[in-house]
Amino acid sequence: MLWEEIIAKSEKMGATPTQVFQEEVQKVLLTSLSRDEAFNHIVFQGGTALRLFYGNPRFSEDLDFVLKQDEMFDLTRNIPNMQTSVEDAFPFIEKASLDIQRNDDQMQRLVLKIRGRPFKRIRVHLELAYVPSYHNKPRVLDYPPLNPVVRVEEDHEILADKLVALGNRPYIKGRDVWDVYFLAKEKNITIPWDLVFRKARDYGTTPSNLKKNILEAMERLKKEGLSILHSEILRFMPKRTLDQYSENLREIVDAVVEIIRGGILEE
Repeated sequence: MLWEEIIAKSEKMGATPTQVFQEEVQKVLLTSLSRDEAFNHIVFQGGTALRLFYGNPRFSEDLDFVLKQDEMFDLTRNIPNMQTSVEDAFPFIEKASLDIQRNDDQMQRLVLKIRGRPFKRIRVHLELAYVPSYHNKPRVLDYPPLNPVVRVEEDHEILADKLVALGNRPYIKGRDVWDVYFLAKEKNITIPWDLVFRKARDYGTTPSNLKKNILEAMERLKKEGLSILHSEILRFMPKRTLDQYSENLREIVDAVVEIIRGGILEE
């Protein structure tokens, strides 16, 4: 893909060239993993999965993976092929390097750094958490002519993951707030609270602690949710889409608060 093609696509989408380029790189990485049959063992999830497979309008920076049940996988073995695939796909790249940031008994984290003349430095993180996905299936990525098959977590389980993240992190990410809204309201998915609390132990906590932490996050959302959402949605939403939602950010935060309150207090 040429830089001129990225510029043209960004103008058509109402996004920045950097956003479009980063997403094209993500597709190349997923294609490389699919070719190497990684998705016999791992599952694609998180914000980028929501965008590429479930129609979420916001861009996402990272590629997040978990394990198929009863599987293990070493993502570092795929580094050479992923790096070569990126360099081959974009002739204007000066250098692409894929380095290991973390490799322990809980997760692997890789970072792809790309340098080139037409753009600022691009980074894409790939993270494989050693926790299971319970609901997933193969899906075709819209990336012609290759159209690779990627094993993707079901949208209701991604919603459960987002609630776990709200409770487990010491801070709230605005992108998680948006994703909960998108899945629960735009996609009309009921939060699977049984799955949320099943995942508590996968992430090193207990259902009671997770419930307490989610309720505390809900209280923070009431006070700080608007500023948190606003700061991140400016980064991740295409301008044309943002223009449509900009007057409704308070309603989005309030909706997420009510989604949590209406479900978790009944558990």
